[in-house]
Amino acid sequence: MLAAVEELLARHREEDIVSLLGAIRVVLQGKGPLAVGYDPKLITATGALAVHASIVSADAHATLESLSNPIRRLVLHRLSDGPCTFMKAMESTNLNDTSKIAFHLRKLTESGLVAHLAGERYRLTTRGEGAITILTSINDMDSRKGSGNRIFPSKTPKRVRK
Repeated sequence: MLAAVEELLARHREEDIVSLLGAIRVVLQGKGPLAVGYDPKLITATGALAVHASIVSADAHATLESLSNPIRRLVLHRLSDGPCTFMKAMESTNLNDTSKIAFHLRKLTESGLVAHLAGERYRLTTRGEGAITILTSINDMDSRKGSGNRIFPSKTPKRVRK
């Protein structure tokens, strides 16, 4: 935890503090989260925004990068139905290559969307559940722009007896 960041901002440029926070994030990667505390009465609005952006932007980037891949989206949708095994995740993507699905599951885990401990099933994290909400919202958008393609369930027509 980094406390009293307003004191750093009072003595250094915002760009330097943002760079420092980025370096700290790199060092802490895989070891735990970076928590930054400040007194809102002692920090400017732009200083608070700069600190916030430097902390959150890396997480947002990792999430968007994970969501950009259709294989990862399929896995996330499968996990939205509940935890699953490696093989069930692979089946949901129609892949037959264990190294590919292992790569994508690792990326989802690294981005914080999926959790997996040895001997346990893969499951969505709170961040992953939020990503599913976003994906569902995007899929439900009715935009006059774009391709206009739609998919919907249909019923098999009943046969008419003559």
